[in-house]
Amino acid sequence: MKKKKVIILIVVLVVCYLVYKGALLYLYNVNHTDDNIKRVMDSIEFIDTVNITKGKENKTDDYISVKNMKVKNNFKDFEYSNTEKEKDFEMKWYKLYSNEDKDKIKASISIGVGNMYIDYFISNYNDKVLGISKGFRKEIIEKNNITNDIEFLRYIKKFKNTKANIFTSTNKIKEIFSIKNYIPNLPEFKNLKLIDGDYIGYTFDIFGNNNSVFKEYIILKDNKKYFVEFFDYDNYFTNEQINDTINNINIE
Repeated sequence: MKKKKVIILIVVLVVCYLVYKGALLYLYNVNHTDDNIKRVMDSIEFIDTVNITKGKENKTDDYISVKNMKVKNNFKDFEYSNTEKEKDFEMKWYKLYSNEDKDKIKASISIGVGNMYIDYFISNYNDKVLGISKGFRKEIIEKNNITNDIEFLRYIKKFKNTKANIFTSTNKIKEIFSIKNYIPNLPEFKNLKLIDGDYIGYTFDIFGNNNSVFKEYIILKDNKKYFVEFFDYDNYFTNEQINDTINNINIE
């Protein structure tokens, strides 16, 4: 009789465990076949390195600036457009209009300072998703010694083929969900490269419709993201222009 009770107890515990894990897997379900998640995951691959040298300020050169970042102004034909400003973010836009059509933008450049992906992952992304708090997401970052977005992207990449099952711990199920649920907030990177030299960071492209190209250079410094973005709608920017610009960035 005692043995029978033990068996019944074990069966009950197993059933409870399966129901509990099944409920968790249902609650924190991620569509692993989602095309957007797959495309972004596949695009996280650093294929090369770009060396950037901190430029020496020349009094004869003109600079555009935002907060504590200065960038050599190689775009004097561009018109200042506007400034976007929030609590932890500031960006300035400069645009070049077509001579034939004043409403047509040939190219634009923006410079700015903001938080890194890891900050948005912890703090600003869906304040509380299905019982997963900011504190839990912060623990993910801290326990994996992630200090910047390069390390964060590499960490995300590890989850490409990771799926939870009934044997996965509760915290790991939540971690997998937190990471993969955040991925749609990231761009689909093209030509993702590391930046080294006087600065560390990364650069990538995004290709749009009608042969438009978006290039972003991101410098990671003092727990902030400093960026220069090139929007090209008419094959305006040359490699020489871009290289001279990114090698003349000064961050105080």
